[in-house]
Amino acid sequence: MNQEKAGFLSFGESNDVIFLFTLREDRSSEYLPMLYSIIKAILRPAVLIYFRKIKVVNKERLPKKGPFIVVANHPNTFMDPFVIGGYFKPLHFLTQGGIFKQKWKHKFFRKIHMVPIYRKQDVTGTSRDNEATFGECKQFLQNGGRLVIFPEGNSFLERTLREIKTGTARIALDSEAEKNFSLGLKIVPIGLDYSAPKKFRSEVTMRIGESFTIEEYQQQFAEKPRDAVKALTDRIRDSLEKVTIAAKDAEEDRLANGIETIIRKEWPQALQGAKHEQKYVLSKRVLNALRYFENEKPEEITTLRNRITSYYSRLKELRMSDKQLSKEPLVRVSEAIKMILLLPIYLYGVLNNYIPFKVPQLLTKRIAVDPAFNPPTLLLMGILTFGFFYPLQIWGFNHFISPNGYWTLGYALSLPITGLLAWDYWESILDLQQRWRLTQLFFNRKDLLIRLSGQRKEIIDQIEKLRDEYLALEQINSVDTP
Repeated sequence: MNQEKAGFLSFGESNDVIFLFTLREDRSSEYLPMLYSIIKAILRPAVLIYFRKIKVVNKERLPKKGPFIVVANHPNTFMDPFVIGGYFKPLHFLTQGGIFKQKWKHKFFRKIHMVPIYRKQDVTGTSRDNEATFGECKQFLQNGGRLVIFPEGNSFLERTLREIKTGTARIALDSEAEKNFSLGLKIVPIGLDYSAPKKFRSEVTMRIGESFTIEEYQQQFAEKPRDAVKALTDRIRDSLEKVTIAAKDAEEDRLANGIETIIRKEWPQALQGAKHEQKYVLSKRVLNALRYFENEKPEEITTLRNRITSYYSRLKELRMSDKQLSKEPLVRVSEAIKMILLLPIYLYGVLNNYIPFKVPQLLTKRIAVDPAFNPPTLLLMGILTFGFFYPLQIWGFNHFISPNGYWTLGYALSLPITGLLAWDYWESILDLQQRWRLTQLFFNRKDLLIRLSGQRKEIIDQIEKLRDEYLALEQINSVDTP
């Protein structure tokens, strides 16, 4: 019988999402490393193009050798493994048992190392049997493998941390127990933070936490395994809270995000620490302050929440943002000149990229049932359409316009560059539209603009009051702390 190391993305009995980094050992699948390399060579640059910036904080904390389990929050469906996967050795991953229902799919997915893990909704009339899969996980870790688990079990487009399922702790403790806790298995927390999860050319930060081993749970697991599983699950949650924003619910996240949007513009001095960590530190401080006042002065938070809700609702009605309201309504001469000079590049970029850019959007609307899956679907559809149209366009240029190899190479390089420049130019056009709308309000509905600015000032005044009180409290606590 051929020995193999299993590789899969799965939803376990606790609905944990699992990615196994893997390579087969049998000779019959020697093509798989090459297949993975091809997939990664396509997917990795596509992710780098999709996001304007990918920041990795504390990358040195990633273990160089297994076995280890990466535990991560799960805010952006399949985009999360796309982002994390670029920083590990070869992996194969796919999804829950529900996609294995047709025979041809089952055969195909198994051949590329996808293992079905069944959730309640994946089976009808029969009980789930995932013991074989959990056994595979344990064997994989015991052979020095690397696992990535999203222990919330489901993905939510929120800066929250949902209930952590126990599957991660069970796999870890069972794997160590069978080897008398001599594996040295590590748990590595990773926090994913997207500036705008649904938006093309947004930013993402991958924050690596301190890893830890689990030998301390050996005796407890031998005597009271359930208590040990719960204790390790709680520790996993604590480690994730240190690398994520982790609002308690969607309502708290909306309030915190509304506050952050305003004070980032009004008080740049509030952005402390290294540049790539400033927004994260600010978010954590805002959440801590909100929770303090929620307990001590709930009426203040209720008033602030109502003001912010009313303010942003009015902005939405006017199709404006806080960023636009805080800007000068008129366009500067230097900006106008820049837009005129870049117009030919924009038109060239649109001419050569519009169809392959538009087709993925149309396909995503038809394919993605859940809006949460739009970003990864858009990425994959983009790989297919650009992979088809770009070679076709380059061939057409070489065949009908210029057979010169240098000119053809220059044209090929210009396609993605001018495409991205065209996108940035289009965002500048949208910004100008917002300013024009603000200018129209200034001349035609000045009373409305004054009321809106007044709402904003009321919010700022209340935040300043709460800020001063909270900072004074922090200073007192720092003095009292030995």
